[in-house]
Amino acid sequence: MATVLLLAGGAANRAWASTSAAGNQQTSGVWSVPAWSVASGSVYTATGDLHVVSEGDVLIAGHVLGAARVAGQAQLDGIDLRISSRTRIVVEGLVRAGEGGNAFAEVSTESNCQLRGGAGGDVILEAPLIIVDGRVVAGNGGQSGANAAATRGGAVELRGLLRTTRPSVLGPVETLWERRAAFRGPGGQGIFGGDGGAFAGEPFPMPQAFDGRGGAGGSIAVQAFDPLLVPFELPAATGGQWFVPSDCADGTPGLSAATTAFGGAGSAGNPGQNGTASSPQGGTGTPGGHGGHVSGTNGGAGGAAPSCCPLPEGAERGGAGGAGGAGQTAIGGAGGAGGRGGAAYFDTALNRYVAPGGDGGDGGNGGNAASGHGGNGGAGGKPQGPGGAAGAAGAVVPGAGGAGGQPGRGTTNGNAGAWGVVGTVYPGSNGTAGPDGGDC
Repeated sequence: MATVLLLAGGAANRAWASTSAAGNQQTSGVWSVPAWSVASGSVYTATGDLHVVSEGDVLIAGHVLGAARVAGQAQLDGIDLRISSRTRIVVEGLVRAGEGGNAFAEVSTESNCQLRGGAGGDVILEAPLIIVDGRVVAGNGGQSGANAAATRGGAVELRGLLRTTRPSVLGPVETLWERRAAFRGPGGQGIFGGDGGAFAGEPFPMPQAFDGRGGAGGSIAVQAFDPLLVPFELPAATGGQWFVPSDCADGTPGLSAATTAFGGAGSAGNPGQNGTASSPQGGTGTPGGHGGHVSGTNGGAGGAAPSCCPLPEGAERGGAGGAGGAGQTAIGGAGGAGGRGGAAYFDTALNRYVAPGGDGGDGGNGGNAASGHGGNGGAGGKPQGPGGAAGAAGAVVPGAGGAGGQPGRGTTNGNAGAWGVVGTVYPGSNGTAGPDGGDC
């Protein structure tokens, strides 16, 4: 069911899109519309990079998806989705960029082991007000050849005031990544960076060139809406007020910042190359990719209650101020594990290794996470209306560092790789309570 929203000022917003998408549709390129809606149960598929430019409201209750890339295509980077509105974007369903394509089908061979897959597709949403009640998901990186570098996951960029009408709750039982998986699935909610891409098998031995670094997880960034990037005029009011209070009514609560944001996971590094008869020492494992960073957003301020002096019959006091909204929960992406050290050359005639094994690769660093501040409570109305409660800061969880790679076997085994550094956290603060209303 579509969310119906009213802004302060008393007038209802115009009806959702005069341009709508129902059923299954496909397009790409730049598409300008007066307004746009994707109905619940509908799937709108972008077959190439897509930029929707809407003069009015955008409601996505169904799915807007980037199509999957086919292995071996000339273009392997995931399909990017950009949606711009001069008024508001509401995501109740799913916006998901395209997955990066695999470098090739089937298994890695010497002839294709250095081919790179495609990066995950990015998502950009930009509007003065963005409501995310569903899922916004960047694409994962595609699979690369065993000797290539892994690809990055897609990023999410949100340009505008970011809010939700739903609570964002982390369950006490699941691990963060179990919860992440549940939120990414059907019916889940949240904002997700793409995971770094994987490899097709173990590297081919020297003298084949070798990179093997894990791919970085996609980050999530929030910026102010910039009308210079999209030539729109800003509307006069884009705050957290959702209806016009009457005399002695309570102030409106501020909306919470958008649902939980998860940075993408870095992918594991590939093992080091095994030694050969001509180059017997095992190669060093490669480092895992770094987890994606998350910058959380602040909750909305509660609305002030109106003054209602003198008191109407039956009223005891003015209205209470609206409570501040909660700040956004931000969870940094996990770093990828380092690759195992390569094994030294094993001489079957001597029945032993003839050189040292390679060192394991270092684990990738976890992503940094900055949670949002809680919104301030609104002022109470005269006479003596209580001020609104402060909004709580969002939770903040650093990205876990990736495990160090295992040592390679040899006449002396290699050394294990170092664990990646845990991401840095920047906790938000609680809002402040609103002041009580004075006397008449």
